[in-house]
Amino acid sequence: MKAEVEDAIRRYLDALRQPSSLVDHQRISEIAQALEDADDPLERVRLRQALHHAAEPDFDALAAAFVRAVPDWIREHGDDARPFLMEGVPAGVARQAGLRVAGEPARNNRSATRRRRPVRRLTYQGWLNRVPGEPFTVRQLGAAADMTSNAARVFITTALASGDLVEVGPAEDGPAQPGRIPMTYQRADRIAPPAKIARAI
Repeated sequence: MKAEVEDAIRRYLDALRQPSSLVDHQRISEIAQALEDADDPLERVRLRQALHHAAEPDFDALAAAFVRAVPDWIREHGDDARPFLMEGVPAGVARQAGLRVAGEPARNNRSATRRRRPVRRLTYQGWLNRVPGEPFTVRQLGAAADMTSNAARVFITTALASGDLVEVGPAEDGPAQPGRIPMTYQRADRIAPPAKIARAI
């Protein structure tokens, strides 16, 4: 079996287990810094788009590569889908790859590939919609949005640079250990504007 076949399968399995491993943190930091320094509004729009793309692993491309690679795996190891399902591969993707799911007959990979539908993945806006309305910490965001702590940190970094989140301050009920009080954040559109001062008559 070719090394690129194993690499395609491994990358997809790694992405399912830990999506944040696909995120290039250095690239996000570079784009965020460029966004902070940019004055041209069109350039800032371009950088915001690049920032969102950098924070969203391309599961569609990884799933497509997995589907193309699995037939070579099947020829050497058989078409039982159960080991892949136990590693988090969706049954639909396993079927598209030609693996046998729950006693079903194996499908022809070429015809399955032609009928393949994109694998649904949550977009940046989708994650933003899961952000709590009240101030939150990294751990609280992970629990509310069902994401790992690493993924929550990456999202917060991206959203801060995009202006969708603001830093509120240290958590009031954080741990007592010095230097370990977690920071809290909040959606920018949930921050109440300062009260207008009425003119004196």
